Amino acid sequence: MRLNSRGEPMAIPTLPEWALPPGMTMAQANGLAGDTRGPVDQRLTAEIEGFRGTLGEPIYGEVLRRAGHSRDAQTIPNAERQKQTIEKMKAAARGFERLRNLAEMAGDAQFFAVTERFKIASVTELPSLAALKQLVEDLESLANQQVA
Repeated sequence: MRLNSRGEPMAIPTLPEWALPPGMTMAQANGLAGDTRGPVDQRLTAEIEGFRGTLGEPIYGEVLRRAGHSRDAQTIPNAERQKQTIEKMKAAARGFERLRNLAEMAGDAQFFAVTERFKIASVTELPSLAALKQLVEDLESLANQQVA
């Protein structure tokens, strides 16, 4: 296998169909893993890193892995991928903003009752985007019950 100057594979090896996740073709696998390295924008890197405190480590890391195809904002492969990552970070931040608004409406006692099942001390410790979504849905349901 040929490697580039950074020791990374220059091409994704062809895998047999049995080695791919169910329903995935080799073309899809290449699309996921085959981000070309290109110029990056350090301002975008800084903007991405700025979301760490807003989102908390678990969700920040999840968005980096999913959207940035990276475990570190410094290693996102190109500016286009950086922009896509920022959009996903902004979407997650909007989820947290919605959570804050719903928490204010619910009041401390009800908010803590709903968050208790997640076993967290702070919303920035939510373990995943799915947990954030579930917490928002639970609080929205509670808010709808209060209105009715």
